[in-house]
Amino acid sequence: MNKCLFTNEALTGETRVEHAIPETLGGRITSQTITSTLFNERAGAKLEPSLAGLYGSIMIALNPALPNSNRRGSVELTSRNTEGAWRIDEQLVPQLLRPVVTQRDSTGRPLSVIGPDSASLSKISKNVGGKVQSTREVIKGIEVLYPETALIHPNIEFALLKATLLSFDSVEKCRAITRSEALVSVRNLVRAYVMDDLVDVSDLAEYSLGRQYESEYSNRYRAFLRKARIMPQPFAHTLIISADPTSRSVDAVFCVFGKDPHAFRLCKNWSGGPLTFVLSNEILKNGNVIGPIQVHATDTLGIPNFRRSHMVIKNSFSKEDAETVRTEVSSMRIETLREAVYYVERYCPEYLIVQLQNSIRLATELTVWEVIVERLLKLFAVYTFPLEASLSAFANELRKMIENSDCAGHILACQASSLDWDLVIAEYRFCLESLVATRGLPNPMWIESNREEISIL
Repeated sequence: MNKCLFTNEALTGETRVEHAIPETLGGRITSQTITSTLFNERAGAKLEPSLAGLYGSIMIALNPALPNSNRRGSVELTSRNTEGAWRIDEQLVPQLLRPVVTQRDSTGRPLSVIGPDSASLSKISKNVGGKVQSTREVIKGIEVLYPETALIHPNIEFALLKATLLSFDSVEKCRAITRSEALVSVRNLVRAYVMDDLVDVSDLAEYSLGRQYESEYSNRYRAFLRKARIMPQPFAHTLIISADPTSRSVDAVFCVFGKDPHAFRLCKNWSGGPLTFVLSNEILKNGNVIGPIQVHATDTLGIPNFRRSHMVIKNSFSKEDAETVRTEVSSMRIETLREAVYYVERYCPEYLIVQLQNSIRLATELTVWEVIVERLLKLFAVYTFPLEASLSAFANELRKMIENSDCAGHILACQASSLDWDLVIAEYRFCLESLVATRGLPNPMWIESNREEISIL
């Protein structure tokens, strides 16, 4: 009979199917034979919000490239200097979430209401007798307030530790490691944190090694992927577990999106033989789970560092050390986010066509070329004030870039009614790649919003 990896509870046909890697991170591995329903529910409620908070904006940016089941909903934001509630779209641009009254008369009657689109305002328009009109505006300095998100937190480390153990435990051949006597202590720690609301988690320092950004370890992970003959796919999660008799350790690493490697030392008293398994959880459309694949090599997968929530400090840990850690982790997250935005703009033409069509609909006074310029202007955050000057300078820069392009004449002159979208997308990609070559990856800046407004006449 199968039992829960952490609580030892017997599992039955009534046990809920578990995602070993949370769905919020694009997890594809599911099983009824790894954890109990109660453990699953409590772990999800306690751990997943922190994980989703850390990586949610990256998943939102990737939405057009993800299966429908893994697409993230909106993250609701507030702002100090603009009305209403906001969300961010895949380009990381703020969009109004719902209608809001912006002006009332002395009796409280609405004089002006704004909303995200005409549909959201049609009923209000009928009730108050106002006319719906579209406006485009660039809002200077939106002060977006995100919900607080921890870069380093025990919840994040426990969530990834749990996901790593469950991913390998879902396959029988890996249970020689995951259910071994040597891993009793780490399994008990996870159980206590999830089920008993353990407050003192100082023991986590024994197991969490921290994020491994050193090239020595990133090269080691790539070597294991090559040995397993796994071709890394964009944003796929890489998981490795290695039992090494020489060091008597069992190490594991969960490399989120293939970019952010969280390493763990699961035990220091391994008495079994050498065992290493590698798996890849692809998160984009038409992706798969590859592995776990056994490779005939073992090694340690990390070294204790400051990039973790708990540690035993033998020497001093200064404010400068803390700032270095914050900068390293934040930079990795931002870089992955920029890569996600670029990937969608480069490889999701259906999504891009819809976005350009919507922009053309909302800005009927602009040509297709001007719409493209403004989209790229947002992507590369080159707004300066006055806005007209920055737009003109950027348009001239792009115009020079595409003069040698095969379809420049089409895109510079055409109107929306005569578009060849294949040519438009080809030209857009040419501009995008030219900008990446000179400026680096997109660096979106949240300052533009399209909105519909009702004016009470």
